[in-house]
Amino acid sequence: MPKVFGLVTLGVVAALALAGAVMLTATHKQVFTYSGAGISFNYPSAYEDHTFASSSNVQALLKRTSPDADITLAMETGADSGALMTKVNILDDLESNIARTLPKQYSGYQKDQSVREVRAGYNSLVHDFHFTGSDGALVYARLVIIPRNHDAYYITLQSHSKNAVNDDSGIICNSLKLQ
Repeated sequence: MPKVFGLVTLGVVAALALAGAVMLTATHKQVFTYSGAGISFNYPSAYEDHTFASSSNVQALLKRTSPDADITLAMETGADSGALMTKVNILDDLESNIARTLPKQYSGYQKDQSVREVRAGYNSLVHDFHFTGSDGALVYARLVIIPRNHDAYYITLQSHSKNAVNDDSGIICNSLKLQ
C-alpha cells in the first residue's frame, strides 16, 4: 500500500506541476516594443501598427481584432500652459480638462475611477471610463496621462472587453520608459 500511495502522490504532484506549467504558458504573452517620441513601452504582439502620418498629436495607433482593442499614443506639447496660467498642478489641470471634454467626445460617457500613480518615474493619472460605442455596445477605456516637463503623453486603450483593457494596460504601464 505505501508504494501505491507514493505513486498516487507522485502522480498528483506531477499533474499539479504540469497544470502550473500550462497556466504559466497560457498567461505569458509575446510582446512587441514601441519606441518613439521620447517614450517606449511593450504591448501584446496581437496588435498591428495602424499609425499614419498626420498633423494630429497621435504618435501611434495599434489595433487588434480578437478581442477588438485599440491603443493610441498621443503627445501634447505645451500641455502645462493651462496649469501655468491658473497656477495649479499640471495633473489637476489635465484631470479637470478630461472631466469636461470626455463626456462631449464619447456618447454615454461614465467615469469609473481616476487614480494617481507613479509611472516611469513620473506622476501620472490613470482614468478608467466606459461609453456607448458606435455599434451600441459598451466600450471600456483607460486613459493614462503622463506629464513630462512642459508636455504630456496620453495612452488610451479601448475595447469591448474590460479584461483586454486591464491586461494590456498592465503590460504597457509596467514597461513604460521615458527617454
